[in-house]
Amino acid sequence: MTDRRDPEARRLGVAAALVDAGFTGLAGRRLVSAYYSVSLVLTALFAAGFVLVGVLAVIGGSSLGWLAIVLGPLVCLVTLLATRLWLEVAAARFDTRDEVIAIRRRLESPDNA
Repeated sequence: MTDRRDPEARRLGVAAALVDAGFTGLAGRRLVSAYYSVSLVLTALFAAGFVLVGVLAVIGGSSLGWLAIVLGPLVCLVTLLATRLWLEVAAARFDTRDEVIAIRRRLESPDNA
C-alpha cells in the first residue's frame, strides 16, 4: 500500500523515499519488492551454477555431480521459499501499519464524534 498521509508521497521513487527526512513517503513496500527481485535473480544464478558444476563433475567422471544437479536447485528453491515467506511477513507489517493509521484517522475525524 502507499502512504495515505501525503498525495505527493505516492509519487516518490525508491531513492527519493530513502532520503526523505520527513518520512512522507515510506520506502518499505518498494524495498520489499526490490529485495525479492534481486533475491530471485541471485537464487536462479546459484541454481544454474550448481547444475553447471554438477554437469561438469559428471562429465569428469564423478558421481557426486548428480548430487549437485539434484540438490543444488532444491536447496535454492527452499531458500527462495523462505525468503518469499519472510518478505510477505514484512509486507504484511507495512500493510498493518497503513491500516492502523487509516483507522486512527477515521476515529479522530470530527464527523465521527
